[in-house]
Amino acid sequence: MVDVVIVGGGVAGISSAIESQRRGLKTILIEKNELGGTLDLARKIENLPPLLAISGKELKKKFKNFFIQNKLNFLKDEVVEIILEKPIKIMTASNKTIVSKCAIIATGQKDIMKKEYIDYNKFINSLSSLNCLKFKEKKVIVFGGGDMAFDTALNISERGGNVKLFARSFFKAKKILIDEAKKGGISLKENMAIKSIKKEPGEKTSVYFEGMNHSIKNEYFDFLFFCIGREPSLPKIKSGGRDISLKQKKILQKEGLFFAGDVISGTNRNVGVAVGSGITASIDAYRFCIKG
Repeated sequence: MVDVVIVGGGVAGISSAIESQRRGLKTILIEKNELGGTLDLARKIENLPPLLAISGKELKKKFKNFFIQNKLNFLKDEVVEIILEKPIKIMTASNKTIVSKCAIIATGQKDIMKKEYIDYNKFINSLSSLNCLKFKEKKVIVFGGGDMAFDTALNISERGGNVKLFARSFFKAKKILIDEAKKGGISLKENMAIKSIKKEPGEKTSVYFEGMNHSIKNEYFDFLFFCIGREPSLPKIKSGGRDISLKQKKILQKEGLFFAGDVISGTNRNVGVAVGSGITASIDAYRFCIKG
């Protein structure tokens, strides 16, 4: 049996694991993908004192190396279910069962697709593919008005893509990102609803937008990215044979289950917040363990 299992190997999960080990807890971190999470999708991070501007890719390497240097226990697997008993049971996709006094969930968030857009899935590129694609001289549409949408558009523009960004309502991104996009020559349009996406003669694909004045505008594209919402990515949580939701967080904490990072901090997308959240969760886990 271990003292604490940390589910998720992004910024919050790594921060939790390091702090838990420093406090003498027998710790194991479980992550199904690469350590560092989706940090490499961030184009530039400028709000993490005392570091100067750094790319998400470079910062991800630093977190990963720091984890390795601290010789933390790591299991590459997917947690599919957490059973809240005493002790807690962590069930994985490879049929392993890990028994622990408590657990920290730091699994981040996943993209959501609104019902009206589900039929267009085949036309939409996954954000996880962003760093694998070549955009030079390609026509790219980004749909969304928040930080993620602007960061994605700027990332693609800096790699030679011809980017146009459309938002369903008004822009909600930080002013610094909006200003950067304008300075970079990215076409920005607010209050544009998608009416349809379809293949055109000649193998071109186009998206049809409707503006506030009901005018229809169609745009051809090579790549299309949706950045219109995210939700917590969670394994199944059970207590007394019943499924438990994140809304019952206070009850879950009493049973030894804690949360860190984007899974609870919504759309903050701030590395500093994730680090602090991860450390706070590990302190709560430590207090839970010493109480017995």
